[in-house]
Amino acid sequence: MILDSIKKIKKFWLSDTSFISLLIVLLCLNFIVPVLIDAEIIGEYSLNAIYLFLFLIGIFSSDHLWFKVLTISFFLLQVILRFIRFSDSDTEFYFWEQVVILMNLILLIIVNLKLLFRDKEITYYRIIGAVNVYLMLGLIGVSLLEIIHLVFGNSLEGSWKPDEETLNFPNFIYYSMTSLTTVGYGDLIPINAAARMTSVFLSAVGILYPAVVISNLISTGMAKKKEDQ
Repeated sequence: MILDSIKKIKKFWLSDTSFISLLIVLLCLNFIVPVLIDAEIIGEYSLNAIYLFLFLIGIFSSDHLWFKVLTISFFLLQVILRFIRFSDSDTEFYFWEQVVILMNLILLIIVNLKLLFRDKEITYYRIIGAVNVYLMLGLIGVSLLEIIHLVFGNSLEGSWKPDEETLNFPNFIYYSMTSLTTVGYGDLIPINAAARMTSVFLSAVGILYPAVVISNLISTGMAKKKEDQ
């Protein structure tokens, strides 16, 4: 019974229709969760639960042995690090949590790109999948900014400044997405070389991603249609 349920779940997350479900999760995480955190409606527990759910999706979306091993390993490591931090222990590994989140996101992007280009087909769902990868790049920016903040003591300044008492996620995702979309309102600015290069990286990826990935996806689909004719 349990094995059948796992197979059904895995079959769903390997299908094209799963891209819509993943899109809903990412839209909530990127745009709704920051507002709820800022309004103090939800807190760190909820944010971590959504992240863990996202990484759990990565496990079921993996169709290659090595990707399964890596996604499961990083997911379990993430759970262990979270358990240590939220337990009564005085020890926490917040820096390594962010590193593992970064690795999980990179794996999730690779897994989704593999799903996008499988069978050389283009569908409405595949376009949604391409948008999902774009939103995950914004989350990568958050992890990079968190790591920079932990290593150098700060990363951004302006209308808001990171601190240890509140969740930095709402402002980091805001800065990451405005950099990724090359909007750059200027109310937050990077204050060290690492943060500046992260900003440049996000902006460059934000420009190149649609040109390279989405155009490649469309051209691959058109080539597949010609082969089938």
